[in-house]
Amino acid sequence: MTIDYYVDFGLKFKINEVEIYNRLIPVSTILISILIGISLTTFSVIFVVMQLASSPFSPRILRHFLSNDFITQQFIGLFVGTISLCVLPQLASVFFYQTPFLLTLSVDSRFAFYCLVWAYPDMITYLSIKMNISTIMNRIKSEMLGEINVLYQENWSVGKNLLYKRSKINPDKFQVKIVSPFETDYLDSVNYKKLDMVTEYILNSEVRLFFENAYQKPIVGEFIMKDTTVLLVLVFSVEINKSQVSTLKKKVGAIVQNTFKVKLFRSHTQDVNFGVRKQVDIAI
Repeated sequence: MTIDYYVDFGLKFKINEVEIYNRLIPVSTILISILIGISLTTFSVIFVVMQLASSPFSPRILRHFLSNDFITQQFIGLFVGTISLCVLPQLASVFFYQTPFLLTLSVDSRFAFYCLVWAYPDMITYLSIKMNISTIMNRIKSEMLGEINVLYQENWSVGKNLLYKRSKINPDKFQVKIVSPFETDYLDSVNYKKLDMVTEYILNSEVRLFFENAYQKPIVGEFIMKDTTVLLVLVFSVEINKSQVSTLKKKVGAIVQNTFKVKLFRSHTQDVNFGVRKQVDIAI
């Protein structure tokens, strides 16, 4: 549109820009109507199909059809962008009277034809494949394997134990509990490099001689509640005074806010169990 505004194509190519522009406006208006109608119908059908798919498969797979799929987002962006670009030149003509945005409207019309002839059928084909159960299972598998490779750098070999047991806290030791300051949601991920700052802070504080260990209570993917769920338990060999406890909770709590992340829904990030849960849902 900026190029259209500053370049006079009528003088350069000896064409009547205003006349062509005025004739293109009805064409672009019709194309907008068709695109809006197709978009509304298509995505209404998609949501119905997604709801139906949640019954035989799993409700947990629904939001991944749109939120985590870049190709689907590209299709949506192409349709919405084309409609917007068809409207903008006509809207700009109201403020810039007798300024025909001929190049912009011509490009928009080409995009609109591309959406109708190629992108729309391609999107329907892509979505039909994406809703296939084998495609869903393969995507879940890829997400799980990707997280396993990130979380566990050492490859498993024959003879190594596959089971893992979490360390138990000695109930007889003095404990300082750091409760969740976050809104009530799912624990999405933990930055373990930042979590090491908790140990570093305590080892540089006045209670370092009594400190034994720090334990993360919830595993990634658990539902946590604000001011209720315990995120960290700091274990000491002897009881420390109330002022020291208060300082610890304040300082460690600030580190925890930058270390733990919570989200409205569970995701595959650091959460291998979630992938297993979805596969079990589908199998059932």
